[in-house]
Amino acid sequence: VKLLSGARLADLLLSSQLPSETYWRTAQISHPQSHAKIIADKMNLLSDLKALQVQWMRDGKMGAWVQSSQQLIIEIDRINVTGRLPIAIDPVINRAHEDKNLLLSGDYTLFISPRSQFIYFTGLINGTARQLLREGAGLAEYWHAYSLLAGADLAQAYLIQPTGEVSLVPVAVWNQLHREPMAGATLFVGFDTDLLPAKYKNLNLRIANLLANRMPE
Repeated sequence: VKLLSGARLADLLLSSQLPSETYWRTAQISHPQSHAKIIADKMNLLSDLKALQVQWMRDGKMGAWVQSSQQLIIEIDRINVTGRLPIAIDPVINRAHEDKNLLLSGDYTLFISPRSQFIYFTGLINGTARQLLREGAGLAEYWHAYSLLAGADLAQAYLIQPTGEVSLVPVAVWNQLHREPMAGATLFVGFDTDLLPAKYKNLNLRIANLLANRMPE
């Protein structure tokens, strides 16, 4: 889509060249610099995960944790990331609020998709990678289908909404709250941070932020 000089985000989103069935909560926009940064973040994350895996292998008593980290490395490696800019993508909102109506200059990539019928699950879990969305269902109603791998956080997980919002939510029987995921949301189960070496304490959050940049399906 080519736009005239001085065009803003709403001009792009209201273009007749875009598909009519777009779920705007899932939409993301990036530019070459933001895409390059998230690719670099992904590579650094994979490097740290592999270094942590080697550390556990050398310990000699962490075989199950090594296997858990290997699953995570495989999952992260196959994620296609966008480098989303931190701005809401919705033609109604963008047109109505000038501070949210980005002035476009240069090249951008807009990622759009129809409304997903699923929510997604990833991380240190055994079970299907997605489940059909059930209107009004909380995370606990999906959660019983999964068992956790060695080293997983048993009490909380990251909920990544398709809007890019990342939150840490309680999922254990004793602390769970009713949280409803949006269509296309992802629940990520990371490592128990109490058991991670000090230099890797932020590993789970880095993975969750990467997942917030996953290309919509």
